[in-house]
Amino acid sequence: MKEKEKKAFALYSKKEEINNILTNMKLSSKTYSRLLDGLEVLGNFSGKIEVDFYDRINHEKEQKIRLWCTDANDNLFIFYGFSSNRKDGLRITKETNDGTFEYDLSLAKKFKLNTDNVNFTRTGQSYDFKFGRLITDKNNFYSLFLSDDIGYQIQGDLNADIVNELLSELNKLSSTPKLTDYLNIFKDILATKSIHFSTLSIAAFKSFENVGFFQINGEEPKSLILKNEG
Repeated sequence: MKEKEKKAFALYSKKEEINNILTNMKLSSKTYSRLLDGLEVLGNFSGKIEVDFYDRINHEKEQKIRLWCTDANDNLFIFYGFSSNRKDGLRITKETNDGTFEYDLSLAKKFKLNTDNVNFTRTGQSYDFKFGRLITDKNNFYSLFLSDDIGYQIQGDLNADIVNELLSELNKLSSTPKLTDYLNIFKDILATKSIHFSTLSIAAFKSFENVGFFQINGEEPKSLILKNEG
């Protein structure tokens, strides 16, 4: 896929307090730069982008400030201007006419973000299992993060929570799952639970590079493109 053309943009606010927050964010230059990278890939930004307060949490053990902005397509983006939880720094919420999507850019580690891999940073509940982690919204995406920076993601219109079944079957494996293992387990669970879908998108990643992608439409494989995973 052709890389998205870069457009220069900068975050600012008409409110002094928010500009002070943005200035403090820039002091963590790597995190701030990564946040801008994520916004650039997820949205359509150029020029000066106005930012405002979205909400605040100010409890004894938890302080958070979330900010928001919109892109040229009127999609809403929410991110943290400050949080007492350091893990929040690279979390972005994107709200569109198609729904709300949560991303955690830290899942990409130091690898480059692009339109081919940014969906692998979608986040939700995280579950450890014998060979790695399963991250899912318990609804429409199920991502496996394995050793050696290998991972697989299945997305689709499932509207189904199959976490317990997936973890049970994955833990029964004697070695780290291959893509075919994961897909076969997934399809068997869907069949057993009579869960229907119109399309499943399956992707394989190595060092956060999308090395393979195919779709299953109407429960029949349509196309398969797999590069050498080395």
